[in-house]
Amino acid sequence: MNANERILAHLYCASSLQTIPWSTWDTLIGTTQALLSKLEGAVNPNASAKQNRSYLVASSSPLQIALLCTAAWRKKERLILPPNIQEETLRRIAAEESQGTVILVQPDDLAPLLRELFLETSPSSCEVRSAPSISNVLEQTLAEIPQDQILLTCYTSGSTGRPEPHEKSARQLLGEAKMLADLFLQDIEELICEVPANHLYGLLFGVLAPLLAGVPIRGTCDNSKPSIQPTKKGAALVSVPAHLQAYGHLQPELLGKFQKVFSSAAPLPSALATEIINNNPQLQVIEVLGSTETGGIAYRSNAPLGSWQPFPPCSVSANAEGELIIRSPFTAQAMQPYQTADKVTLTGQGFQHHGRSDGVVKVGGKRVSIQEIEAWCRSSPLVADVACIVLEVTNSRQKELALLVAPVAKPSSAQALKEELAAHLRKRFDKVVVPKKYRFLQNLPRNPAGKLTVEEALRALHSQPSSYESTNSERRDELAQALGDFQKVEIQSLTENEVSYTTSTHESQKWFQGHFDEFPVLPGVVQLKILILQAAKVIWPSLQGLQAQIRVKFKDTILPRDHLRVELHLQRGRGHLSFQILKLSNDPSPRKMATEATLASTGTLEVRLKGREAPDTTGERPRA
Repeated sequence: MNANERILAHLYCASSLQTIPWSTWDTLIGTTQALLSKLEGAVNPNASAKQNRSYLVASSSPLQIALLCTAAWRKKERLILPPNIQEETLRRIAAEESQGTVILVQPDDLAPLLRELFLETSPSSCEVRSAPSISNVLEQTLAEIPQDQILLTCYTSGSTGRPEPHEKSARQLLGEAKMLADLFLQDIEELICEVPANHLYGLLFGVLAPLLAGVPIRGTCDNSKPSIQPTKKGAALVSVPAHLQAYGHLQPELLGKFQKVFSSAAPLPSALATEIINNNPQLQVIEVLGSTETGGIAYRSNAPLGSWQPFPPCSVSANAEGELIIRSPFTAQAMQPYQTADKVTLTGQGFQHHGRSDGVVKVGGKRVSIQEIEAWCRSSPLVADVACIVLEVTNSRQKELALLVAPVAKPSSAQALKEELAAHLRKRFDKVVVPKKYRFLQNLPRNPAGKLTVEEALRALHSQPSSYESTNSERRDELAQALGDFQKVEIQSLTENEVSYTTSTHESQKWFQGHFDEFPVLPGVVQLKILILQAAKVIWPSLQGLQAQIRVKFKDTILPRDHLRVELHLQRGRGHLSFQILKLSNDPSPRKMATEATLASTGTLEVRLKGREAPDTTGERPRA
């Protein structure tokens, strides 16, 4: 079978692979032209042929985007790839576009047209196969496109704010694709891409570069199940750190079947990269540094802590603050030289990367790197994925931090896991910057490119408790079990360092028997041991036990059938547990119980805490 007779594309369906023969290049070109003509008529039948048209593509399918690229660019029309395909995002982009007519292309628009053009198929995701001679024709065809023609508008992910648009010319986009094909794909027989093609990383590595290199492509956009198996020995995988982390837990043997693995869109933790390399000696792990604004900047291969090497056409320098400056043909001319927020140290081979300057915030008067906090959290064996969020404190110019955490396994106690993570963070960071708010989720709401947008992060932080977190109801049951024969246990409020709960005594409790026969009173030792320490161990599992009584006063007797409110406050740095027990009115109405309260006992205990730092006995507040 000669090159022109080889199958160029497969559609990957849910149940089976269905082949689509493109026997010649002319057939492919004819297909794309027919697709575009049908699409224009189907979506906007009144559009004039002379209008300046742009296609807003609400799809992440490599096949659909590959066909639309070929068709639109040959007609000197532009594609718009949105950061996501949510209805509000598409509406906003279409409203903000000022360059002629915007035609919205949705999968439902494409599916019937592709079925008609390709017989009976379902293009949910795909394989695209390209023979070497076909790639040569493709390269020649794309070379005929004027270098300054704007091919594409793509968007930043929104991980640092609102997604911003950036135009890409033929010189930028196709020049970078050709460079990647020559640098990385000459010895590759098959490429599997897990990154959606509407992301610049997915478009370059998953569509354009392999097509120009004549490498068969297989792609999926199912972010929850990155599980495509390679069919050839010389296979490459285009992935993101979140998926590579999942492979380590779910399919550790899979990466050994590849020759190369590419990782971008987010930092690849050095411990994870080292683990992958050590477990798969034949594997080349290639990390790619870049952005939507700049295109690719640099890469490093099997060197998790090594220097980054700039891509061949790029030159790098640094300003006085150590921020990276690049000059690159993949960056718009008007933006050059481009100063990034990447903190670097220049080396003979390139540069060492030290995080981003725009990820440094001041919390409690202390400067801290968000990336450093996330990296240190990931070093805990309890954490599969994590994101640190910066929050503005209400009615203040101060900031505080919160963590979204995907644990390795569902915790038996969210509070216990929270305390362990906080203790882990205090080993590395000043206690004033350690996050106060935590949310535990089965998976972080990352998009298919592995990015977590600010909007999604805040939505997850303020959502209802997940199945990975103990609700007050579940904690109440734990507390009721610990209190034994005390009745009507209810948690009134619960924060990181404080808890308030109510309970009731009754005549049949063993604590009243013999203490005293004619006037039963709840012993002080029971108050301390059960209502204070036993309850505190449920709320704060890191609490190991009583060290000493600093100050304890019993102000009133607790009798059978008394309603009580117990308030506990844990001062972790000093190892102190303060408490007070209030006797509430026997009138069960909330107003009476809240207003008619008598102090029964109060005090402060010194307690042992697992992993606690040396006691802070100064009593001073941290200074800015």
